[in-house]
Amino acid sequence: MLLSSVGGHLHGGTGPIRAASYGEYALGCHAKRLTILRPCYFMDNWAPVIGAAKAQGVLPTFIAPPAKIPMISTKDIGRIGAERLMTGGYGKQIVEMAGPEEYSPDQAASALSQILGKTVTAQHAPLSAVVPTFTSFGFSDEAARLFEEMYTAFSKGAIGYEHPDKLVRGTVTLDEALRTMV
Repeated sequence: MLLSSVGGHLHGGTGPIRAASYGEYALGCHAKRLTILRPCYFMDNWAPVIGAAKAQGVLPTFIAPPAKIPMISTKDIGRIGAERLMTGGYGKQIVEMAGPEEYSPDQAASALSQILGKTVTAQHAPLSAVVPTFTSFGFSDEAARLFEEMYTAFSKGAIGYEHPDKLVRGTVTLDEALRTMV
């Protein structure tokens, strides 16, 4: 089993997802049985900015606040992966995953407002801020530029599912995931 990413079937212009694509190719050439899990944006990615929501009432994001995107809880990824391991499989199997519905940063901010009992607003940061933000977290300039490439590709709609008609939906809602993180 390989944990890949949405867009793992693409071979460039995807930032750090390129490593997942390489892994899919390298293992796919040699493995007789391979299950590839391709989750989307992790709901858990909101955890590092909950402090800003608590302290300043803002939820920083590089995703346009009203844009609904597929998000999934890591609990759902683990459950779906475990189910696939238990049922086994033959040949190559690709499992593209998302949560029960698509969510926006505005919805994440609204949910946090309810959970925290204070107003939280999604604060859109321009893509030009990706590199300085990630380098301030200790990422190398090269790694930060990969994240800039990924966010740019997402904002242009260049990264998506290979088989959207076969999407496996999780059950954990964004509200449930955020409550656990808070």
